[in-house]
Amino acid sequence: MFQDLLLNIISEAIGILVTVFIIDRIIQRNEIMRWKPAKCLYFARLLGILENFLNLFLRAEFLADKKGEPRFYEFGKTMVYTTGNYHQIPPDIIEGALQGENKFLMDAVAQDENEIKDVQNGLELLLATSLPLTESNLMTELYDVQNEITSLVRLQQATKTDQEAFVFALMRALAKAISLHGRLENIADRSILADEYLKGVTPGGKQVFRMREHSSDH
Repeated sequence: MFQDLLLNIISEAIGILVTVFIIDRIIQRNEIMRWKPAKCLYFARLLGILENFLNLFLRAEFLADKKGEPRFYEFGKTMVYTTGNYHQIPPDIIEGALQGENKFLMDAVAQDENEIKDVQNGLELLLATSLPLTESNLMTELYDVQNEITSLVRLQQATKTDQEAFVFALMRALAKAISLHGRLENIADRSILADEYLKGVTPGGKQVFRMREHSSDH
């Protein structure tokens, strides 16, 4: 009799645990679905800001043979235009390419301070208003990029700007921005070549972020 009672208790306990587990999974799934539209818009805005920052300083020829053709990345109902993709390019190749841009980046010391400030403000606004939406494994990279761009703004605001110091800081910021750009490419729902997307295809209710392209002449 005691043995039967014990078996019933164990059976009921297992049933309760299974029920709790299933309900918990359903709640988690519903929570993920509830936040997905906001997260998609958050990732799209972040990728757009990074793309704008890269286009401020990098020529169209930068890694053109590595990053491929311009494409759109889709996050939910939002499409983000980019000049290519970086996630498959090894970090050492990116660093070497940035070193090769030294002569062109020297001219960037005279870049309009407000343009870099706009990028800084955009990142700060995202961090302030959308922090709960940020993937924990992206937080370190996001803060690194934001800190590097803040340093650039401070250097540019200095009365006497050391060109070499500015270019060194700029290369570091660009490298970190490219790395985060690549991470976001992997998070996107899908990517499609710009020519293919724009060839007779209407946005169909999707919001399109198309960042301006920087000319090859600095």
